[in-house]
Amino acid sequence: PYLVSAFTSPTPLRAGAVDVSAMVQDARTREPVPDASITVRLWPRDHPERTMTRPATAEAATNKLFHAALFDIPAAGTW
Repeated sequence: PYLVSAFTSPTPLRAGAVDVSAMVQDARTREPVPDASITVRLWPRDHPERTMTRPATAEAATNKLFHAALFDIPAAGTW
């Protein structure tokens, strides 16, 4: 029932500080869902055991229509 759009900064991802932002909308009305509960998980493609998990929150987002999760990616590669 939702439409989810995700964005990263920087793009493309690289080692270091990374912001993953998501906007959740009602799929029918396209209205934002400000109270959505969002969890973001990142892992190196070849090492799923190294999963990093963060809640995405409106407090961490610059644009309050979004929820953001901040990561510090320790190594280059495909995540």
